[in-house]
Amino acid sequence: MGFVKVVKNKAYFKRFQVKFRRRREGRTDFFARKRLVVQEKNKYNTPKYRMIVRFTNKDIICQIAYARIEGDMIMCCAYAHELPRYGVKVGLTNYAAAYCTGLLLARRGQTEVDGDEYYVEDADGESGTFRCFLDVGLHRTTTGARVFGAMKGAADGGLDIPHRLKKCTRNAMLPSELTHHQNLNLPRRWNRVKMSRAQKYDSVKQKKAAFEKALQSGE
Repeated sequence: MGFVKVVKNKAYFKRFQVKFRRRREGRTDFFARKRLVVQEKNKYNTPKYRMIVRFTNKDIICQIAYARIEGDMIMCCAYAHELPRYGVKVGLTNYAAAYCTGLLLARRGQTEVDGDEYYVEDADGESGTFRCFLDVGLHRTTTGARVFGAMKGAADGGLDIPHRLKKCTRNAMLPSELTHHQNLNLPRRWNRVKMSRAQKYDSVKQKKAAFEKALQSGE
């Protein structure tokens, strides 16, 4: 088939529909947003809550929001730049900071955080656990991504977020471990979250000393 010229005439431009502004800017995935926002009709005007996680070059943003015609309504939020007042002074965009920011967002429910799965069964006549859905935006949902670190922190803090535990860890897992949550080697992930900047600095210092020693021995 030969080359066919695309003719954009008056009929084409009369029928042309401009996409949404945030789609033109490449900032919103409306295919995913529709499924996160639309509520079932039999629930009437009940809000459908989302846990929004966004990353910038120097900060992590976690929010609880729900959609209205006027725009999204933000209920509460937490930022990584708040962490220094709680003792985390550096590394404010890594996996551990994402976990702490999610935990800061959900600072209610469980008083002691140990990295285990946190579930609360609904009791008759009492309000159940606050349920929301993870909104990752345009972030890639690879196993062990920082967005899942923030989600795990919020889940440990008491929020009811539907998720699979294997998405929260970067550790290599055996096929038999994929079907059993209790075999996901939780201590290794939890130790990774708790690792302080000083420990990382010490390991880098040891590597530099070993490298200098190797150079001297080679000379």
